[in-house]
Amino acid sequence: SEAALTPGIPEDSRKVIPSAKLTPKVELLAFRLGNTAVEGGILYLSTWWRVTGRVNRNVMPAFRLSVEGKTPRRGASWYARHDPGAWTMPLSLLKPGQIIEDKYPARLGGLPPGPCKVYAVVIDTTRIEGSRILGEQHLLGEVELLPRRKK
Repeated sequence: SEAALTPGIPEDSRKVIPSAKLTPKVELLAFRLGNTAVEGGILYLSTWWRVTGRVNRNVMPAFRLSVEGKTPRRGASWYARHDPGAWTMPLSLLKPGQIIEDKYPARLGGLPPGPCKVYAVVIDTTRIEGSRILGEQHLLGEVELLPRRKK
């Protein structure tokens, strides 16, 4: 998992038009999301972000995964919070206009098989649980979680 400053967005990504301003200064530009994943496995997510101004150190992207209203991690409303690039490129280091690609392996532990909605959010880690999400959630799509094969 690495983050890279990138001059643009690949042709084969799904563009977010218009870009989703998830908070006043953080925009989601595009993403890549598979159609299926295996229960308890890993869902590989690629997202492209841009900032339009200074962002505090405690502001970071996160993903929320939900199957029939069940959310992993003991019911937390956020999931998979991280700084892009395996924690190496916080949004606070980006200059306005720079685009960063973030490849993230989301662990699916605790989610049952079935259609899983995947949302991108931006959170503030200093806020209390329940009010961490800044602005809107953006639905990236739905992934089918396949049952694990029995041994």
